Amino acid sequence: DHPEALRAEIRMAQLYEELADAGDVAKHDNARRAILQAVAADPDGLVTRLEVARWGLETCELDIAEQSAKASLTIDSTSLDAKLLMGLIARHRKDHVTAERMLQETSDRSGDAAILAQRVLALDEQDDAANRARALELSQQLLENSGDLQPAGRNAAVLAAWSRYRLNQQEKAAEQAEAAVRDGPVSDEIGYLAARILYDSGKPQVALQLVRAAL
Repeated sequence: DHPEALRAEIRMAQLYEELADAGDVAKHDNARRAILQAVAADPDGLVTRLEVARWGLETCELDIAEQSAKASLTIDSTSLDAKLLMGLIARHRKDHVTAERMLQETSDRSGDAAILAQRVLALDEQDDAANRARALELSQQLLENSGDLQPAGRNAAVLAAWSRYRLNQQEKAAEQAEAAVRDGPVSDEIGYLAARILYDSGKPQVALQLVRAAL
C-alpha cells in the first residue's frame, strides 16, 4: 500500500524471470505479462517505471525498457536513474551519441566509476577521432582513480587498453590488456573487450579463454 513500495506485479515478474533464468524459459512470458500489468496499474509511478525499465534492459525487452525510461523522465526530468537507463538503452541500440550524452550527465553528477566506464565505451564506439581521444583521456583518469583496487584496477586497465585499440595503438593496447588479465579475473564485458584486442594481436588461445569465462 505504500506509494514508494515495489508493486507486487513487478516482484512477481522478477520471480518469474528467476525461473526463466534457471531453465523454464516459458516463464519469461509470465514475467512480461506481470510487467505490463504493473505499467497499466501505475503508469505515473516513478518507482514502477524505473523498475520496469530495468527489467526490460536486463531481459533485452528494449521497447518496454525505453518506453518506461522515457516515462520516468516525463515524471521527473531530473532523475539520474532515468537518465542512466536511457543512456544504457541507447548503448544497446547502438545510438552512441545519445548514450554518451546521457551518460556524461549522470557520470558528472554522480561521480560513479561504473557510469564513467560506460561513457568511455560510448565514446569509443563513435567513428570520430576526437571522441576516441577523449575516451582514452577518461579511461586513463579512471585507471588512476582505481589505484590498487582489484578487480576495479584490472577492469580500468583493460578499458584504457580498449581506448588505445580504438585509436589504432594495437601494440600498446595488447601489452596493457594482457598484463591486466594475467593479474586476475575481470568483468564479463571487459573480458570480451580484452579478447578482441588479444585476438587481433595474434593470441587467439588467450582470447578464447577470456570469451569462455565471459560466457
